[in-house]
Amino acid sequence: SGYIDPYYFDSGEFTTASDVFSFGVVLLELLTGLQAFDSSQRALDRKLFKRARRMVVPADVRAGFDEAKETLLRDLAMECTAEDIEERPGLEDCIARLLGEVRDAEPRVVPPPPPAPAPAPRVRECVVCMDAPPRTRFSPCMHSACCEGCAGELMRRASSPRCPICRERIRSFEVGDFIDTSGTPMERGGGGGDGGGGEGVRSPDERYVDQLASRH
Repeated sequence: SGYIDPYYFDSGEFTTASDVFSFGVVLLELLTGLQAFDSSQRALDRKLFKRARRMVVPADVRAGFDEAKETLLRDLAMECTAEDIEERPGLEDCIARLLGEVRDAEPRVVPPPPPAPAPAPRVRECVVCMDAPPRTRFSPCMHSACCEGCAGELMRRASSPRCPICRERIRSFEVGDFIDTSGTPMERGGGGGDGGGGEGVRSPDERYVDQLASRH
């Protein structure tokens, strides 16, 4: 096996230095992503620690080690697998050096998630042509449902004016910008529509509103 200390194999004497050797092989595996023993290699290179002593085995790019961590692991692995057991560091020293690297590493900063996109503003359309904002408001029901063009056409051509929302009879309308169909004012615009105010203003009846809307 690629983890067995050659000193122990030759002498039969087991010491903590043999544990350090095996630990060094594990570090080599972590660094390179290779197995401790590879039977597909030629005899000289089957054991990872021997191959690492003959050449610089590249670090595993998938591990994402930076240069400092790669150097630390490689140097420590080489010391742990030294042929002379007197040159091998103690396990306590190995752990201290690894923990020191962890303490010195900068904490990973996780960026906050991007803010949620703002909801798209609601776009209102004329209920007749469905192609322009409803910038008119009928009176007395105060519904805002038609654009200026459709309101003017309905006024000119309809004989019995009724609101397309509530079907209440329409006496007049005003032009402006309104929040919703209930006619809540945002910014009031000009005065009444075609034909003057009061009884002179004409609006669609129910039948005419339906016919005009169907043509669009």
